[in-house]
Amino acid sequence: MPSNDLVLLERLLVSESSKAPTSLSDSELFEYFSASQILKNYDLTADQVLAGITDGSGDGGIDSVYTFANESLVEDDFNPGALARGYALDLYLIQSKTEAAFGEDPIGKIIVSVPQLLNLAVEIDATMYSAELIQRINIFRDLLQNTADKFPIVKVHVVYASKGSTDNINTRVVSKSETLTELIAATLTGSHNDFQFNGAKELKELASKVPSETLALEFKTIHSVARQSSHLVLVSLNKYAKFLTDDAKKIRRLAFEANVRDYQGTTKVNEAIRESLRSGYTPDDPDFWWLNNGVTILCTETSITGEILTLKDVQIVNGLQTSTAIYEHFKDIELGEDDPRVILVRVIKTDDDVIRNKIILATNQQNPLPTFAMRATDPWQKDIEVFFESKAYYYDRRKNYYKNQGKPAAKIITIPYLAQAVSSIGFSNPDAARARPSTLIADEMKYDEIFSRGASLPGYLWMAKLQKAVDAHLRASSEDQFFKSNMRFHLSMMTAENLIGAQVRNPSQLTAHYENGIDTNPINGLIDELRGYLEVYSAEHPEYTYDRIAKSREFTEYILQQRYSS
Repeated sequence: MPSNDLVLLERLLVSESSKAPTSLSDSELFEYFSASQILKNYDLTADQVLAGITDGSGDGGIDSVYTFANESLVEDDFNPGALARGYALDLYLIQSKTEAAFGEDPIGKIIVSVPQLLNLAVEIDATMYSAELIQRINIFRDLLQNTADKFPIVKVHVVYASKGSTDNINTRVVSKSETLTELIAATLTGSHNDFQFNGAKELKELASKVPSETLALEFKTIHSVARQSSHLVLVSLNKYAKFLTDDAKKIRRLAFEANVRDYQGTTKVNEAIRESLRSGYTPDDPDFWWLNNGVTILCTETSITGEILTLKDVQIVNGLQTSTAIYEHFKDIELGEDDPRVILVRVIKTDDDVIRNKIILATNQQNPLPTFAMRATDPWQKDIEVFFESKAYYYDRRKNYYKNQGKPAAKIITIPYLAQAVSSIGFSNPDAARARPSTLIADEMKYDEIFSRGASLPGYLWMAKLQKAVDAHLRASSEDQFFKSNMRFHLSMMTAENLIGAQVRNPSQLTAHYENGIDTNPINGLIDELRGYLEVYSAEHPEYTYDRIAKSREFTEYILQQRYSS
């Protein structure tokens, strides 16, 4: 008889199937659900979770692979330049099995794979492992090698998820897990590793945790401006560190989504902050807040109870460097008695995007601003969101805003996803969509091209729906995982071209189709056609990996030449 935990987990999976980003088989749904819950504290989007799934032929016993640097997901166009010496480099290897027990074989397969996958001196054998697995593992390997001079703190987390119970795991299975952990330590010298079993009970408990909409800030002194419900607050350093830390003792990444600069790592200013924190405090020393500009927090609601300031929808828009240094200093220290030092926190209540944007700009004048940080508050982006919602679709200007509201992932469209769809479908640039998604948003010229204010709002929704339809069709196909992940934008380009019988150079060429539904009937034939192009091009360029081909402009030009040269 199934346990209550298993019964409830099955109900959760049924519910998840209606919210998943695309149609998934039972095993695929469990892989997606397991990874989503295991990595919940990293606040990944549905697309990011799906991108890490490597299950299939040649997966080396590993169903999902994710790499994080300082708790931020590392993707293909990740820039390691700002990483500081001793940064945290975490690799997650997830095995997800729908069986109602934990077995030896799944762990045994990873034991066989690790000596090659994680040994930097050995090139991964492409005849043994899938291109998708190699690509995801190489994200970790390449980052580790390219930042060797920064001496990252490496941790490998192996997670085995099943529908079984962790109360009665066979001792032979536990012994295998210990063997694997020892093998990883021997392969990656100096790494810190762990192995976790997540059964029905653990997955159910993870699923019950939801991101907190409100955070409590314990203060020492407060001065409030009643008219605007805004506050100047002095907070003990350790209490501020507690405010920054979630239940898993990690920094709250979501709170920094609106910050205009990534953490800059080892800079003169940041090193001064860290040294100030390390040096301690005597009554004769200047207080921390005398020497620091403090932190600016935006929120939509505030309330005060005793010495607790409760904030809703927290966004730290200035003070990322200071906040990260304080978190790093206190993360391994018991956050009990007050540190005598304090930090100045400005809390501003507003849900007006124009005001938010002005505050972000005004509080970040000391360094050049990367343009992508301001996109979410661009009035045109808000117009897109309003239009999408009128059509029962959800444009995620603020990362995971609609996911956290329980909206179905199949109808959630992020800014990067829309940029990739428009680049591929409207401008025939699938290689840029695959290789440089962040550049589409960060680069001013590319952003202005893709998000031109003269563009059609129905056109944006149509292109997003077309990309969603292509992704769902590919997911249900028998193609290998590499093809599904890397050829999706090339396939959407070809699908749009079929409608007009020519290369699409501008979205305006597709205007006549914006009010029509998405016809998926031609996609099967286009998959075969695209597969043929890939195989021929690969044979003509044996020195190129599939990954390089997918990201190259030359391959896109080859497709266009084959289709339209005559």
